[in-house]
Amino acid sequence: MNARKTLLVDYDNRFIWLDGEITAGIAKRFAHMLRKLNRLKCSMIIFYIRGIGGDFHPALDMMNAITASDSPVAIVAHDFVNSGCFLITQAGHHRLALAGTKFGFHRSVWNFKQNIDLGRHELLEFVERGRVLDTIQLSWFFRKAQSVEEVFNLFDDEARIGLKKAKDLGLIDDYYKKEDFLKDKKVVNRMLRAIK
Repeated sequence: MNARKTLLVDYDNRFIWLDGEITAGIAKRFAHMLRKLNRLKCSMIIFYIRGIGGDFHPALDMMNAITASDSPVAIVAHDFVNSGCFLITQAGHHRLALAGTKFGFHRSVWNFKQNIDLGRHELLEFVERGRVLDTIQLSWFFRKAQSVEEVFNLFDDEARIGLKKAKDLGLIDDYYKKEDFLKDKKVVNRMLRAIK
């Protein structure tokens, strides 16, 4: 499977599959898929997600689409979800994951090599913008967290945690059945073969 940017939808089985980086284009396509699923009928939608994260604002756009959905969206994390992908899980009606899934916190950062010529004023604006973005992220993680202080410290350390820890912290609701995941993964693999 293309681990960079795979976004597929199965309208019959009511699931969306994202494998890869979040971009503005991915967020726009995702919102379109979600709207169409809602037009077809109002019932549970499964959103499988795996990836390194991506652009912050498109991740928020996806979260807004999820929370505005007429149909409840169950988000299923698998393998590894980092940064924006982990953040998106917090918008789900149900937040689930496969056994063995790893989660990575990621603070807002900037590429200083690109911005080496910044003046003091621009640098302070960058720092303030990063603080705002981190506050938005933390507010989502805090919504159902069992220990705000522990989540804050993990976020500050950009820690990676396993599913049991994520569940104990209240960041994931429960485990997801592997057989259901594998059934839908077969559908995704058929779709990918048909595209090639």
